[in-house]
Parts: sequence; structure tokens; C-alpha cells
Amino acid sequence: MVAEAHAPVETSPLKVMVSDVRDQYSDSLRILLEPHGFTIHRVRSGADAIWLAQQRVVDAAVLDNDLPDMPGLRVLRAIRSLGAVMPIILVGRLGPPAEQEHLLRAALELRAFSVLAQPVDLEVLLGQMARLFDQFLTALRPPAEPAAEAEEPPDEPPARPVRRIMLRFRRRQL
Repeated sequence: MVAEAHAPVETSPLKVMVSDVRDQYSDSLRILLEPHGFTIHRVRSGADAIWLAQQRVVDAAVLDNDLPDMPGLRVLRAIRSLGAVMPIILVGRLGPPAEQEHLLRAALELRAFSVLAQPVDLEVLLGQMARLFDQFLTALRPPAEPAAEAEEPPDEPPARPVRRIMLRFRRRQL
């Protein structure tokens, strides 16, 4: 098992597993998200991804469908069979229309959060991650209680730093 963990600058609000064999986006995600407290766990194979999911140490995943030892759909199926409900963004090459339909249908049946085409547009990936974090945090947030006396404002949720990162990324592109 070889999972590279990069320590966050501060306490990690979310831990994200990234399987990116060709380093197309994992280094960028690490550079953009870790300064905001996220932890990126990079894996290089389907077996490593399944092992890491089994350990229950990650909250979300960006999963490459073109892993060297098995297809990402098979990894996704194995992760779901473990009972893991973490949100997963599946990234894959889109072939002919019949293959595209099969990939999308199978990924949705396995409750993938979204499916992105390679090569990955970093802005699109960050946008999907912001949506993922918003939904993830909403599901984890306890029901609101009646307001008592003046309370301190809640800590900034992780999705906000991702949105700020996206804005900076867009400005650099212009």
C-alpha cells in the first residue's frame, strides 16, 4: 500500500483521496487546497484506493477511471460494497457514444457524485469539488437550534476556501 499523504497547514476539515496516475490534477489540487487545511491522499492504483477507503480515513475521492491495475468503475463498485458512502468524482476518457453512456450509467448507478472527462479542466474540477463539499457539509451539519444569546459566527466551511481558490484561478487565466 503506497498512499502519499501531504500534511495540511492546519487542522484538516476534509481529507480527499486522489487517484491520478499521470499527475494531471493531483499536484494542482494539493497546491491549491492544502494551504486551506485540506489533506490530499494520493494513490497510484485501484488496490491502494480500495485499501484507503477501507481504512475510513478519507471523506471524499477523485477517482481516475484509467488506473493501471483495474478500471475506476471497479474500484467504485468495491468501495460501495464496503458500505462507504463518501462522495466520489469519477474522471475518465470519453470514447464512442456507447462507451460514454455505459460509463455514465454505471457511475450513476454506483452513486458517483459526478463524472468528468479527461483531460480534466481544473476549473471544472474545483467547481465540482465546491459543490461536493457544500452537499457533504450540509449533510453533516446538525439541525439548527433556536438562537440563544449572541453567538460567535460559525467557522468558515471548507467550500468557501475552494470558491476563493476558483476565483483566484480564474483571474490568473484572464
